[in-house]
Amino acid sequence: MGQITLICGTGFSERSDRIDRLWREHGEAALLLTPTRRLARMRQEAFVRKNQLPGLWGNRAYELTAFAASLLETSGTRVRMVSRLERQFMVRQLLEDLQTDTALVQYPCTPGLVKHVLRLITQMKQAAIEPARFRETLASGRDASDTDLYVAAVYEAYQKALVAGNRYDVPGLYWEADMLCRNGGARVPGGASVLLLDEFDDFTPSQQRFLESLSGHVSRMVIGINHNVDPDQDGLF
Repeated sequence: MGQITLICGTGFSERSDRIDRLWREHGEAALLLTPTRRLARMRQEAFVRKNQLPGLWGNRAYELTAFAASLLETSGTRVRMVSRLERQFMVRQLLEDLQTDTALVQYPCTPGLVKHVLRLITQMKQAAIEPARFRETLASGRDASDTDLYVAAVYEAYQKALVAGNRYDVPGLYWEADMLCRNGGARVPGGASVLLLDEFDDFTPSQQRFLESLSGHVSRMVIGINHNVDPDQDGLF
């Protein structure tokens, strides 16, 4: 695992300036990762102006999800994302298919149910809970309800459909990138050896797992977190 450094501070602190100094010191060996595409674009443009550069060779700032997709593509894995609308259609079809399963409790396939089940699936994937693990957890407990078993069946079918179609939702993208890093086959975009992350409030467990495995493929990772060390201000972050 490479060196991981945390820099905590508010938006008015020196946190981002310290990140920019590291970016300048490491030059083309460094990439900046941010929570949104807009921030990545703004930070790269500001970096060029502040340092009076003629420009940067290639893309040196990424939104975190776009970086994970680029890492997979650079490493030889074709990435095809599913849109929110595609995911809704997929879950609706799966719910309709499960209505023939007499072992499961049945619910009317309404738009509200589709959105609710999709939200539950997204939360479990963000929490890095795989379908098999969720099913095992239900099997080991005594309080699993008919609704829990219904969600487990939909979740399993949803994940199988994604795998069969070689498609990814956002949490699944991090799962695949994490597995690639753990297996040693990852190639960091641009040949970067230093990753600088800034303006994040927190990370989902699936993102955190990916970053931990990714740290083994770079010499240094610096993470700037929006946080105030004053205990009276801690609740704001």
